[in-house]
Amino acid sequence: MRNAHKVPTFVGVSRSIRPGKLLPKQLATGDFSQIYKICEKLRLKRCGLSDLCSLLGVHMTTAKISSPRGLDAVYYMVKDLARARRFYEDGLGFQPTFVSESGEWQGVEYELPTGQTFGLGKSSSTPWRECGGAMIAVDNVQEHTNRVSEFGGKIRIGPIESPVCFMSWCEDTEGNTFALHHRKDGTVG
Repeated sequence: MRNAHKVPTFVGVSRSIRPGKLLPKQLATGDFSQIYKICEKLRLKRCGLSDLCSLLGVHMTTAKISSPRGLDAVYYMVKDLARARRFYEDGLGFQPTFVSESGEWQGVEYELPTGQTFGLGKSSSTPWRECGGAMIAVDNVQEHTNRVSEFGGKIRIGPIESPVCFMSWCEDTEGNTFALHHRKDGTVG
């Protein structure tokens, strides 16, 4: 066979494998659904990603990495920075701690009392895309929810009560989703 090489005994089986037949594109893009099909085809037992990487000659890092220390900031992309600032500052009471109004990147950061940073940004080199998922801690979910629509946002769900919190899921003036959230035990962060 041309362009074929013999793989020595590997997980108890010897097979002739053509380079490129083991779906390196799927492995590179994280599509691991093909791993088991490949293993079955090659009649390999206990075959996993590291085994296939070895067959392909791909170096795989197995060293452990330290856990993240925290979140430095949560940022939402915006279409209209002035409109978004009015919504978050006038509507929800955020106080800016950093503002960049010119250049390739324009944005604002709000340092919260707990030390976390929430930001809004717009880049001339990066197209807008929807962001979401931040749960913003507030003292009174109902009061803040009322202000969402008053300042141009939308209320998607709530306010609702769970066994541990009160919350509303909302959308800002830019189309980003967020929750207004209050823990019943009073903690934040």
